[in-house]
Amino acid sequence: MPNSNMKITFKIALISAISVLLLSCNRTTKTAEVYLTSSDKKHKLEKSQLISEGKGCKDCQIISLDSLEYDQEIDGFGFALTQGSAEAIFKLNDSTRKELLNELFSVENGNGISILRISIGASDLSNSDYTWCDIPGDTLLAKFRMPEPDSLFLFPLLAEIKAINPEIKIMATPWTAPIWMKSNKSWIGGNLLPAYYSLYASYFIRFVQKMESLGLPVFALTIQNEPENPNNEPSMSMTADEQIDFIENHLGPGFAKNNISTKILAYDHNCDHPDYPIKVLQNTKYADGAAFHLYGGDISSIGKVREATGKNVFFTEQYTETN
Repeated sequence: MPNSNMKITFKIALISAISVLLLSCNRTTKTAEVYLTSSDKKHKLEKSQLISEGKGCKDCQIISLDSLEYDQEIDGFGFALTQGSAEAIFKLNDSTRKELLNELFSVENGNGISILRISIGASDLSNSDYTWCDIPGDTLLAKFRMPEPDSLFLFPLLAEIKAINPEIKIMATPWTAPIWMKSNKSWIGGNLLPAYYSLYASYFIRFVQKMESLGLPVFALTIQNEPENPNNEPSMSMTADEQIDFIENHLGPGFAKNNISTKILAYDHNCDHPDYPIKVLQNTKYADGAAFHLYGGDISSIGKVREATGKNVFFTEQYTETN
């Protein structure tokens, strides 16, 4: 668990498997707009000329467009807004915070960031452990409510961001279920007990409905952050078979019954085990697609999952740390 010396940390979350360089194309004129960011920070989202195929430029990367071939559309670009980062940003003075948020989210005067990934309860970049229902044995979810760290910082900040960019999309991800629903009753590791599958589906439903009531509809949610990593705090393990059971028999029907259109995304882990998301997507009709990180494996696995399932793929996390 992060200590009390909080850092402003953004996890890069390109919510797409499409090239980061090619942001838009005009199907009529067959031209493209290219924005370049380089690792040496000499270029930061700078508009760049598109090099036509066949024209010499030994240091340039050629981008060729096939105007007759289309694939998954880009839903947007953004990053994760953690509770720790929200607290640090919210504590800036009003003018500095306003300047920062406008630079990040304003479509007219800033970068126009279009998607934010938030955690349902604490993430490993929160300064405490919590979920939306921490009362043991609350099988009616009577004590389900927004946790104080989120109500004090994350959600007021989301309201300010929403005012700047009303079209912002929210992706939500849990790092763990309430620990009293887990096999080891711990914040770290353990699995969701099958006896609580239906209740945990209701937990997701209540969360999505609460977000809707706040004017922050959830565009998509992933079932579990890094389901094959039991070492984060918090964390929870889920196998492919467990995700299939949970989505197909509990969460999917629950969303349908409550007319919830939020996309359900499987996996949300590294590119080294594409068999996991393929198995889930091939065995549940309710999952819109799968999400990926890149701490292991090769990014090409995302395309393999797309080809094997015909469902959507999303790149949701790559953490980088600077001192």
